[in-house]
Amino acid sequence: MVPADPLARALERHHQQIDDAIARHVAAAAPRDPQPLLDAVAALRAHIYVEEVFLFPALQGCATELMAPVFVMLREHGQLWRTLEDLVIELRLGDADGAPALALCRKLAAALLHHNGKEEQVIYSQIGALLSPEVCDRVQGALTSSELPDRWAPHRARTA
Repeated sequence: MVPADPLARALERHHQQIDDAIARHVAAAAPRDPQPLLDAVAALRAHIYVEEVFLFPALQGCATELMAPVFVMLREHGQLWRTLEDLVIELRLGDADGAPALALCRKLAAALLHHNGKEEQVIYSQIGALLSPEVCDRVQGALTSSELPDRWAPHRARTA
């Protein structure tokens, strides 16, 4: 289902680009170039930041029925973040082709498949109906800039 809201479409495209980069890394023949995967990791981190700092608070402020689904997304962001940290360690060790890095890519891909589907159906589907154009523009701008503050991490990654 293609959402009618431009912000929801942009967020879904971002999901797809990240998913595709991970899949390409797994499918590539050795030796694998780790840089495209590191770029996808950075994009996913920025995506999580934008959702947690800009999107979710705006949605929770106007729809209390989204509090529980947002809580689930926040918990899953923490889990994803920890997997990303483990993957970056493997890649920085220089072993983009090793079994641990590929296993983490597969784990990440499976988690994203599950997470993104729920997020797109439950959260993104509400964007057009709940958020003002100004808020959507602010979220879109943050998504486009992809700037993540130094040492920022999801609350659920810091406390678990």
